Amino acid sequence: MEDGLLLASTSVVPAGQRIAAAAFGVGVLILLAIALLLIHHTWLSRDPFYAVLALTSAGFGVALGYEAGALWTGAAPTISLITARAFEANRPAWVFILAVIMLLLGSIVVDFRGSPRVKAQLVGIGAAALVLGGFIAYLANWLPT
Repeated sequence: MEDGLLLASTSVVPAGQRIAAAAFGVGVLILLAIALLLIHHTWLSRDPFYAVLALTSAGFGVALGYEAGALWTGAAPTISLITARAFEANRPAWVFILAVIMLLLGSIVVDFRGSPRVKAQLVGIGAAALVLGGFIAYLANWLPT
């Protein structure tokens, strides 16, 4: 049996995991409701920013639904376990990938909203937060588990 991967038929899922799974299930419903409201707002305003937010909310809802199912049944690895294994397998590549994704997402948000001065400040604050967060995680030896 692979470390961290338990089959539902051979394991007992702890009550704490079931409570977390139920909380995640509520989160899924909230995220999907938000996505529907944003789709409605997109339809009325024709603003693509709301469409992007709707897709993002729906995507997070799907991911949270998977996490809820994985926790509830214990039949599949959780997203955090999958992420930790991938990160441990090749840290430099994943740090680079994460940095590029954060830069792209931050750039999209900055592009949709704000004046040029606000945009520069947002990019600077985001870059500083990324570097400071990474430095704190390194000093504290915080690794995904």
